[in-house]
Amino acid sequence: MVESSARFSPYRSSLKIIKQQGTLEAALNTIWRQPEGFRILDHGGNKFQFFFKDEIELLNVEKGVPWLFKNYILNLKRWKEDSIINDVEFSHVPIWVQLWGLSEQCKTKGLGKRVGETLEKVMDVAVFSMKGKKERILKIQILLDITKPLRRKIRISGSNNKIIDLQLKYVRIGNFCYCCGCIGHEIRACSENLANIAQGGEEEAEWGAWLRANQFGRRVEDQKENNNPNQPNAAQEDIDKQKKPIPVNLIREFASLFVQDQNSQIKQDDQQVQSGQKMLIIERNKGGVQKHGKKEIKTAT
Repeated sequence: MVESSARFSPYRSSLKIIKQQGTLEAALNTIWRQPEGFRILDHGGNKFQFFFKDEIELLNVEKGVPWLFKNYILNLKRWKEDSIINDVEFSHVPIWVQLWGLSEQCKTKGLGKRVGETLEKVMDVAVFSMKGKKERILKIQILLDITKPLRRKIRISGSNNKIIDLQLKYVRIGNFCYCCGCIGHEIRACSENLANIAQGGEEEAEWGAWLRANQFGRRVEDQKENNNPNQPNAAQEDIDKQKKPIPVNLIREFASLFVQDQNSQIKQDDQQVQSGQKMLIIERNKGGVQKHGKKEIKTAT
């Protein structure tokens, strides 16, 4: 539990990361905009304890997870007074995952939640609109188990038995291995990859940079989901609203040019006739099938 009085005891968060304390403290102090009373206590074993003077400062840090330091995820956990720091587990981290491959009318929170439950515990689901684009992004925030390889895709089937492969893209995932799909190291330091090369094999990369999200958008807040593909969705309405009206004088100028162009064409025709866009540090998943209501969701790595 967090101490109830900021006067006598600072607020705390524990952390596990493979980095030096001095560099870490200076970097986070800058990233978190120099929170008052912020300091770090090194517990050894790559575990650190963060101290904040005010609860609001800690809440702001927790709200922004996951944080990256030198492109590695910081796995933050709220400190509990009765816990032993060496017993704290750092196996899960909140991560936003984008689902690509759905038609626009299928990008609903309901479907996102059902798909997310085949991955891990779902924390949030939202639809994001992209400026100047009709296409939206369906995202799910899950408590990702980082002791397992990253999932690359999910196979789903609807009531018409049409199979769709959804590609997963992870937001702020940091470094991960392209050989084993695990977070926390890269392919050059992967024991599995090194063992394979030692046996005369070639470097294999079944994962890749395509798992990193490179489009983000703006969350569509408190708007009723549109299940009718024949009606414009809220995101499209926002795009239409953002379009600037054309000045009246410019319209008149274009109209004048159009009339002149028509007159020129008429004269030309006559002549022709006459002449002719306060969290870190993965077992391969086999495909399975889970049924949810009227839809069947199949999972695959």
